[in-house]
Amino acid sequence: MRLRPLVLTWMGLFLLFAASGVWAAAGVFIRVEGRVDLLRQGRPPAVPARVQEPVAVGDAVRTGADGRARIRFADDSVLTLAPGSLVVIETFHYEPQAGVRQAVLQVLRGLVHGVVEKIFKVERPDFLLKTHTAVLGVRGTRWYTLLGARYTAVYGEAGTLEVGSLFPDISRTVLVRGGEMSSVPLKEPPSAPRRFPPALLDLLQLWLRKGVPAWVLSLDPAQLLLLEQTPPTPQLPQLPEGLFVPPLPKPSKPPEPPGSGPGPIEPGQPDQPIFQPNLPGPGGDQLVPGRPR
Repeated sequence: MRLRPLVLTWMGLFLLFAASGVWAAAGVFIRVEGRVDLLRQGRPPAVPARVQEPVAVGDAVRTGADGRARIRFADDSVLTLAPGSLVVIETFHYEPQAGVRQAVLQVLRGLVHGVVEKIFKVERPDFLLKTHTAVLGVRGTRWYTLLGARYTAVYGEAGTLEVGSLFPDISRTVLVRGGEMSSVPLKEPPSAPRRFPPALLDLLQLWLRKGVPAWVLSLDPAQLLLLEQTPPTPQLPQLPEGLFVPPLPKPSKPPEPPGSGPGPIEPGQPDQPIFQPNLPGPGGDQLVPGRPR
């Protein structure tokens, strides 16, 4: 299969950089509230996470029922974890001067909000997020990822995501843009992208702070439309500035005068899928990833 060389390349890069220590520091905690556990290399004992504490490749971050955390990675990407979430830093290598990035994060449960703004001209996405059912290829975007017992739901806030199944024999992928969502049931292809009401972003933001209700996590994938029919969320109370609310986009730079050089690279809008997922994912809620059953 043509995807096998890609997997072997990822494995080779992982072993190379892990041996050299380049991949040791992936990011730091920039906000922590409530119970947030850090498991070095995914193994107990868990230690309480603290602001400015580094997160390394192989580490797992687990939030309790009252826990919230935000991690800033070396490339300034940001991941916010809702209560009841679990994330593993599988791979992170970043060389800004060379324009090289290889990042793979695994979300094993819960709800996360991601912000990836740096864009490099690469053939395939260089920032991947994996769940128990799906693989997301990120190309400069803001989005929510919600994990239910039998589905992954992806809600685009801005930019473009490529969404596919975790299982390599399911080759279909879809592009999800801002204001669109797609769901990936277990061992099924992703659904066609569809628009969702703006009020749903308010609901997701509330769950990012308070946690996802159990009834949402137990929904059948076909019942996800119920979320879009949920009455609008009441106005959120005033909170301390920046407290587990997705960070606002950076203001755009004014255009440069003609002849002053090329402007910033803007994310592309490919018409066709730009990668084929072929990465094994975790089994159940285990911290160390296993092969899908």
